[in-house]
Amino acid sequence: MDTKSKNIREENVLTDSKIRKNKFDNKESYEDMVRDFRRMKLARTLVLIFLTMAIALTVISGRDFIQNKHVFKDASMYNWSFLGDDIDEFTRKVLAFGELYKTEAYVKDPNNITVEELNIARDWANEQTDREYEERVKELYQRDTSDWDENRWKKEQDNIRQEIIKESGYDDEALKKMIVEQKTVDYTRNKNYLDSQQNLKYIVYDRANNIWMSNYEGSKEGIALLQGNSGYFAEHHISGNSKQSYIYIDGEKMTPKDLEKANIHRYNGSYYDDLTIKYTLEDEYYGNHNSTFQPQGDLDIYIAIPRQMDLAVGDNIYNGSADFEKAQNITSMQLWGFIGGVILIIILLGVLKKMKYKGTYLDDVTNKLNEYPIEFSIIGLIVLFVIRAMMYQHYWMNNYRNTLNYKNVILWVMALAGLYVVAKVVVLKYNKGQLLKDSYLVKFYEYVQICLEKKSFGRKLFLILAIYVCGLVVGGFLFIVAFAEVGLIIAICGAIIATILFIFTATRDLAYLNKITKVAKDISEGRTSQDIPEKRKGALRDLAHSINNMKEGLRTSIANETKSEKMKTELITNVSHDLKTPLTSIINYVDLLKRCDVQPEEAKAYVEVLDKKSQRLKILIDDLFEASKAASGAMQLTFTRVEIVALLRQTLGEAEGRIEKANLDFKLSVPKEKLYISADGRKIWRVFENLISNIIKYSLEGTRVYINVTEYDGKVYITMKNISSYELNFDPEEITERFKRGEESRHTEGSGLGLAIAKNIVHLHGGEFNIDIDGDLFKSTVIFDVDNGEAQS
Repeated sequence: MDTKSKNIREENVLTDSKIRKNKFDNKESYEDMVRDFRRMKLARTLVLIFLTMAIALTVISGRDFIQNKHVFKDASMYNWSFLGDDIDEFTRKVLAFGELYKTEAYVKDPNNITVEELNIARDWANEQTDREYEERVKELYQRDTSDWDENRWKKEQDNIRQEIIKESGYDDEALKKMIVEQKTVDYTRNKNYLDSQQNLKYIVYDRANNIWMSNYEGSKEGIALLQGNSGYFAEHHISGNSKQSYIYIDGEKMTPKDLEKANIHRYNGSYYDDLTIKYTLEDEYYGNHNSTFQPQGDLDIYIAIPRQMDLAVGDNIYNGSADFEKAQNITSMQLWGFIGGVILIIILLGVLKKMKYKGTYLDDVTNKLNEYPIEFSIIGLIVLFVIRAMMYQHYWMNNYRNTLNYKNVILWVMALAGLYVVAKVVVLKYNKGQLLKDSYLVKFYEYVQICLEKKSFGRKLFLILAIYVCGLVVGGFLFIVAFAEVGLIIAICGAIIATILFIFTATRDLAYLNKITKVAKDISEGRTSQDIPEKRKGALRDLAHSINNMKEGLRTSIANETKSEKMKTELITNVSHDLKTPLTSIINYVDLLKRCDVQPEEAKAYVEVLDKKSQRLKILIDDLFEASKAASGAMQLTFTRVEIVALLRQTLGEAEGRIEKANLDFKLSVPKEKLYISADGRKIWRVFENLISNIIKYSLEGTRVYINVTEYDGKVYITMKNISSYELNFDPEEITERFKRGEESRHTEGSGLGLAIAKNIVHLHGGEFNIDIDGDLFKSTVIFDVDNGEAQS
C-alpha cells in the first residue's frame, strides 16, 4: 500500500466534509432524479385520468346530443315529447264534439242520434237484462222442479226474459231519450272545456249540416285568420272512413319527411294515425258503457296554437313550450360539451406524447394483473360495466335525454380506465405469448383431457359421476313417465340407493388417495421406511406401486447427489490450487521480462498484455478459491472486536483513486459513537471491498453514492445505494449466485463471484445480506449483531 493511501487513512481524509466537497456541476442527484421521475409519473397519471374524463364527457355529451338533436328544429316542439300529447287529446275532443254534439239544439233532437250510438245503448241495455236474468234464474233453482222436463225449463226461462224486457222498458224510444239526456250533459261539459283553452284554438265545419263550431271565429275568414296567426296549424278533412290531414309549422306545410326529421311520429304520410271517438254512455241508475268507433260525418277540423312568443301563460301548452326552450339550451350545451371534449382529448394526447417518461400508476395495476390469468381482468371489466349499467342515472323527459352529471362521468371513467388496463394486459400477454398460457379455461380443458385419459383415476371418477347424474335424471324421468306416482316412488328410492353407492365408492377411493398422498409426503421428507399398501386394480394401485418403486431410487439418488456435491467442491478447490502454481510462475517470468530491455517495442506491448491478463487470471482464481471455501464452510475465521465504521473508512480510503476516476460522489452517514462487531476483520474488509468495487464498476458516471451506517435494536445496518449505468432487469436473488453478473454484455471486468463471496462471508459471521432494486437504484444491506463486550478468539 503506497504512502498516499496511508496518509489518507491516518488523516481520515474521507470524512463527511471531504466527501461532500466532491460535487459535479450540471449533474442531477439521485434524490432529484427520483423526485423528477415520481413527479413525471404522477403528472402522466393525472393527464391520463383527465383524458379518460374528457372521453367520458365526449361520449355522454355525444350520445345525449344525438338523441336530442331534433330539438334544433322548431317543429320538434309539436312532437309528443313536448306539446304533441296535448294536441292529440284536444284534437280528439274536438272531433268527438263535432261528430256527436255540434250544437245544443242538435243534441236535443232524437233524430240526430246515430246508429252507432243506438247500438251502444242497446248493448248496454242487453247487459242490464242479462244481469237481471241471471239473478232470477238462480231463484228458479231454489224452487221444487223435480217433475220438470227440458221443455218446461226452456219455457220458464223464456218467460223470465220477456218479463224483464217488459219491466225495464229498454225499447229504442226509451234508449233514445236516455241518450239525449246524457248527451245534453256531455255537450255542456265538453263545450266548456274546449272554450276554456287559452292556447289551443279550433274551428269545425260540419258540411252535411252546415254548422260552424269554434272557440275562435267560425267562418272561412276565421280559418284564414287563425292560420295566419298560428305557429302550429293542422287541418283534418273527414268524410266517412276517409281521413286526410295536413300540418303547417310557422305557415310552412310539412311533408312526411319533414315530420320524420322533427320526430313527429304521430302522422303517417298525409293521414292521421288514430282519429277515433271514445263515446261513454253514463246513467246514475244503470251504470255506464264505453265504446270507441270511427267518425262517419263530413267534417273539416282546424286546430291551431299561437306562435311561441304569443302564448298565454298558465296552461300545459305554455309549460311544454318552456320545456322545449330549456331542451334547446341544454342540447346546445351538450353539443359544446362534445366539441370541447374532442378538443380536450386532442390536447391531452399531445401532452402525453411530449412527456419524457411513459410510466403511470395504472401501469402498476397492469403489471400486477399481468401476473394473474386473463379471466381475472375480463371478469373485473365485466363487473365494472355492470356497475356502470346498474348505477347509471338516466333523466328522460318523454323522448328528451340528459345524462351529463358527475356521477355518470365517474362511472364512465371507471369503466374506461378498466378497459384501458385490460387492453394493456391483453396486449402485454399477447406480445409475451402468454395470453392463454395461464388461462383457467385452457387449464380446465387440459384438466378434462387429463381426467379422460385411459386407466386414470380421474376418468374413473368422471364416469362414476356421469353415470350417477344421468341415471338420476334420465332414469327418474322414464320411471315417472311410465308408472306415474309409482314411478316417482321408484325414482326416489333409486336415487337414494345410487347416492349411497356413489358416496361409498367416492369415499373409499378418496381415502385410499389420501393414504397414498400421506406416504408420498413422508418419502419426500426423507422418511422412506413405510410402504403403501397396493389394493385392488386400477390407477390408484398403479400409483401406489410406482411410489413404492421410487423409494429405493430416491435413496440412491440422495447418496449420489451428496457424493456429487462433495466431488464438485473438492474439484473447485483442487483446480484452484493446481492453477495457482503455474500462474505464479507466469507472473514471475513476466516480471523478469518487464525488468529486461526487451526489443522491439511490440514485444513490450505483448509483455504488458500478458501481465494484465495474468493479473486478471490471478484475481479470478483467487475469487474462485475464496468462493469455494466460503460456500463449503471451510474458510478459517479469526474473530476479534472490530470497529465497523473505521474499517469502512479504511476501505473507502484505499479506493479513493478509483472513486475519483469513476467520477462518483460518495456520501457517508455514520453515527457519532463507535460501533463494534465480533468478526474477522480481514474477511469483513473483503465484503466492503467487493461491494465498493461493484459500485465503482457499475454506477452511472457523475451520480452520488450513499453509504449509511445505523444501529437499531442490537444490530448494525450498513446500507449502500447507487444508480446503475445499465438496466436492472434481473431478480435480486439471482445476482448473489456464483458467476452471475447483472450486466449481461460482460463489458466490464469481474468474475461474477464478488457478491456471492460477500454474501457467504456475511452468513459465516451469522449476519444478513440483502439486495433490493427500485428502478435503476441498486441497494445492498449488510446486518451484523452489535458486540457490546470483548470478543473471544
